[in-house]
Amino acid sequence: MVTGSHIPFDRNGIKFNQPAGEVLKSDEPAILDAVVRARSEQYSRGKHQSAFADDGMLKLNEVRMLPPVNERAGKTYLQRYQQFFRGPGLGGQRIVVFEHSMVGRKLLVELLGTLGAEVVPMGRSEQFVAIDTEDISADQVGAIQAMADAASSQVGRVDAVVSTDGDSDRPLVCGVDSTGQVHLFGGDLLGVAVAEYLEADSVSLPISANDAVDLQLAKRGMVATKTRIGSPYVIAAMQQALAAGKRRVVGWEANGGFMVGSDIRCGNRVLKELPTRDAFLPILAALFASIEQGCSVVELFDKFPRRFGKAGLIDGYPQEVSQALVRRFSICSQQQVVEVQYAQGDVNACNGEGCSVQLTATELDQAGRIRYALEGYFHVHDGFGAITKINYIDGVRIHFDNGDIAHVRPSGNAPQLRLYAVADNSDRAGQIVAMGISGSDGILRRMGAALKGG
Repeated sequence: MVTGSHIPFDRNGIKFNQPAGEVLKSDEPAILDAVVRARSEQYSRGKHQSAFADDGMLKLNEVRMLPPVNERAGKTYLQRYQQFFRGPGLGGQRIVVFEHSMVGRKLLVELLGTLGAEVVPMGRSEQFVAIDTEDISADQVGAIQAMADAASSQVGRVDAVVSTDGDSDRPLVCGVDSTGQVHLFGGDLLGVAVAEYLEADSVSLPISANDAVDLQLAKRGMVATKTRIGSPYVIAAMQQALAAGKRRVVGWEANGGFMVGSDIRCGNRVLKELPTRDAFLPILAALFASIEQGCSVVELFDKFPRRFGKAGLIDGYPQEVSQALVRRFSICSQQQVVEVQYAQGDVNACNGEGCSVQLTATELDQAGRIRYALEGYFHVHDGFGAITKINYIDGVRIHFDNGDIAHVRPSGNAPQLRLYAVADNSDRAGQIVAMGISGSDGILRRMGAALKGG
C-alpha cells in the first residue's frame, strides 16, 4: 500500500503487508537483505541503463499508468463489520466523519451509513493532512469542535466526531456532550472499550499506554501484557497468548490501532482474526458499546478511571545522545532487569517474565544513584513526588508517589526524543510534557547536556 500515514508529508513512504497481517520483526532481516541486493543492482547500472534519474525519481519514460482500481478488498473489509455488528444498530446516531485526506474516508462513511447512522461528512481535503492520533494539537481539536458546531447548526445534535490518520490504521473518536462540547479520547482508552466489548481474555499493549488501562482491566481481574512500542511486539505477545491457550486475544497500540489475534465469537457472529492495526473496529465498538449501555460516548468513557495522558517530542535530537541517556539511567546488569521498585528503603527488581531478580550490592548502589539523579531533574519543586518505580521495557518510564508518570523514550527510526506523561488531570499531564521538552532548559535537554558535559 502506498499512502500517507500520520507523519509529515515529506517523511511518508511505502508500507508493506503480508497476506496474513503485518510485517514482523522476524521478517525484517530477510527484507533488509533483499533491499541491499536491489540497491546494489540498481546502483551498478550506468546512467542510461538505470530507470531512475539523478534526483532518484523514475525517468518519465519509465513511469507506468496504475492499474484500474480493484474494489474487492474494500468490499470484503466492509462486510467484515457489516456481518459482525449488523445494522441498523446505529439508528438515531448522528456522526460527523472528519474526512481530510484519509485513505479510508469513503469506506468509513459507507460503513456507518449501512449500520444505520446519519453520517455528516466534513473537512475533506485533496492535499495530504498529517493527523497523529497520539499527538492531536490544540488547533486540530479546535477544528474538530468547529465541525461539530457547524454540523449541529445545520442538521441538529451530533453524537460523535470520528476519523483516522492518513492510512486509516489509527482511530480518532470524539464524543459530543449535551452542551455540544467535543471530548477527545486517547487511543489507549479506546482499546479498553474494544477489549471489554469483545470480552477479551488476553490483552497486549505497549508500555507507553495510559495506566487507566491497567486500572480498568483490574476490575475484571485481568493483567495486560506490556511490550515494547510497535505493533510487531504487540503481535508477538498475542501469539504467545494463543500458544498459552487464550481464546479471545486482542492487542492495541497507544495510538488506538487495534489488532485481533484470534477469532472472536459472539453468539452466531464471528469476528475473524486480523493481526494488523485497524481503526474502524475501535470506532464501531465505542459507538455500539455506548448504545448497548444506554449512554452517550462521553458517558461511556467517564466510567473509566480518571487518568490523563499527554505526549510530546523534541525533533532533531541526536539518536546517539538519546540512546546514551537511556543507558545512563538503566541498571547495568546481566540479569535483564526490566523494572526496579523502591519501597520503604528496599529496592526490588524483576525481569521480563515478571520474576524477581536479586540485585548485587553494586547494582543496588547503582539503582539508588539512578533514582537520586532522576529526582534531580524531575524535582519536587516542579510538583513531582518521590520515585517509586522505574520500568525499562522501552526507554525509561518513571513512576512517582503522587501518581505522576514520565516516560522518556528515543524514537526507533528518527532523531527524536519522546516524552509520555500520565497524571490525575489533563493540565498536569500537559505540564509534565511542557517541562520536559520546552526550550533549552527543558528537562530532556538538560539531561542530554549533562551527558555531553561528562
